[in-house]
Amino acid sequence: MTHQPPGKPSGANRQSGTIPGKKGPSPARRLALEILKRVEEKGAYSNYLLRAVLDERPVSDADRRLITELVYGVLAHRPYLAYAVSQYAKHAERLPADVRRILYLAFYQLLFLTRIPPYAVLSETLALVDTAGFTPLKKVVNGILRTYLREPERVRLPEGDDPEALSLRYGVPQWLLEVWRERYGDEELLRLLATLDVPPPLNFRVNLLRVDREFVRQSLLDRGYTVEHGRLVPEALRLKGRGFPPREFLDRGWITIQDEAAMFVVHVLDPRPGERILDCCSAPGGKATFAAERMRDTGEVVAVDVHESRVRRIREEVERLGLSIVVPTVRDGRDLPRAYGREFDRVLVDAPCSGLGTIRRRPELRYRHTPESVRELAALQRELLDAAAQIVRPGGVLVYSTCTLTPDENEGVVREVLARNPALKLDEEGMASFVPAVLRKRIRMPGTLEILPQDLDVDGFFIARFRVW
Repeated sequence: MTHQPPGKPSGANRQSGTIPGKKGPSPARRLALEILKRVEEKGAYSNYLLRAVLDERPVSDADRRLITELVYGVLAHRPYLAYAVSQYAKHAERLPADVRRILYLAFYQLLFLTRIPPYAVLSETLALVDTAGFTPLKKVVNGILRTYLREPERVRLPEGDDPEALSLRYGVPQWLLEVWRERYGDEELLRLLATLDVPPPLNFRVNLLRVDREFVRQSLLDRGYTVEHGRLVPEALRLKGRGFPPREFLDRGWITIQDEAAMFVVHVLDPRPGERILDCCSAPGGKATFAAERMRDTGEVVAVDVHESRVRRIREEVERLGLSIVVPTVRDGRDLPRAYGREFDRVLVDAPCSGLGTIRRRPELRYRHTPESVRELAALQRELLDAAAQIVRPGGVLVYSTCTLTPDENEGVVREVLARNPALKLDEEGMASFVPAVLRKRIRMPGTLEILPQDLDVDGFFIARFRVW
C-alpha cells in the first residue's frame, strides 16, 4: 500500500478476526476498546491487563489473537494513527476520547491488517460507536472513514530520518529519539527502532526444582507450540509469536513468564545455596523467586517492596512455585539501613524506572514519560542504591538493574552513587565473567552492561555489578 508507513509490518499475515453478518461489534473489538481505555485512563500496563482479561473472559483463540494485535498495534502506532485521523477529521482533538480510540482501532485495521475487508472495518466500527454510547457521532465517524477509503493518499508520512518523521513512523516521542541518537548514533538507532516494531517472543523460565526443561519444551512442541531454547540463561525457553503457554504449566509451578534479560540479572547476582540475599523493590517477585530456585531453596531471600498489595503478589508467586526460603517483607527500600546491618551476602536493586527497554511489551510507556519524569526516577534510584550499599557485608555483591535505556537512569546513577560511597567499587572482572561474546560490545563502563533489544531479541536492560569493601 502506498500509504503504508516505512519500516512498519505489512499486516499481510495477520489475523482478521472478522465475523461476517454479525449484529453489533465483535467481542474482540469491544474488549480491545475496553483494554485501551483502562491502559490510557487508569495507567494499567497493557501486557498484565491483557493477560488478565484474556484469562477471565470466554473468548475464542482467534479473538484472543485479534485483541492482542489490536491493543498492541494501536498503542505502538498511536502517533501515526492520530496523524491519520487528523487528515480526515476537522478538530479531531475535540472528539470524545472513546470515539478517538474507536477511530484509532479502525485506522489500524485499515492501514495494517490487510486481510480485513474495508467494508467489514466500517461496519464493525459503526457498531462499536453505537455500543459505546456515541450514536449521534456515527455520521461523523462514517464520513471520516469513507473519505479515507476514497483518498488514502492523504496519510503518506514525511520521508527522511529527522525526529518528526521517525516519531510518526515508529511511535517514539521526539525527545527520546534525540536521547537515543546521541547515545547510539544513526545506524544503531535505526536498528533499535526497527526492532521495537517487531512483536517480541514470550520468554519464560523453567522451575528446575519441579520439572526438567526438556520435558517442558517437548510438552509444548507436542501441543503445537513453536518453542526455542533461550539465548542467555539455561533455564529459559521462548515462544515465537504472540500467545501464552498453557495455564496448567503456570498453576503447577513449572514455569514463570519472565523476559530473559531479567533472568540474566539474577545470573549476574549469582546467588548461591545457603547465602542470605535481599531483593529490593521485589514485586511481583520474579527475580527473588528465581534467586531462590538457583539457590536450590536453601538459605534466605528477603523480598522487599513498599506496598502491601504488591507484597501479596510476591507471596502468591512463592506459594505457586513451592518455595520455602523467600521472605516477603513490606518496607521502603530507602529505609533498609534502619532495619538491617551489613548482613547480606548479595543485594539486588532492580529499581523502579521508566521501562523504556520494554516498550515492545508495554507500548504505552512511549507516552508516559518525559525528560522530567526520567530525572525524578533517577533521583529515587540513587536513594535506593545508596541505601542498599549499606546492608551488604564486606566483600559482598550489589547488583543494580533497570529495564530502561536512558543514560540518566543508568550510568548517571552509577557514577553519582560511586562518588558518594567510597567503599563501593564496580566489579569489572565479576561482570565480565557473565557477559557472552555477543554482548561484550555493550560494556560502556567496565563493571556494567547494557543490553539492546536487537542484540538477542530480549528486553532492553542495564546492569551494574559492584563489590562492597
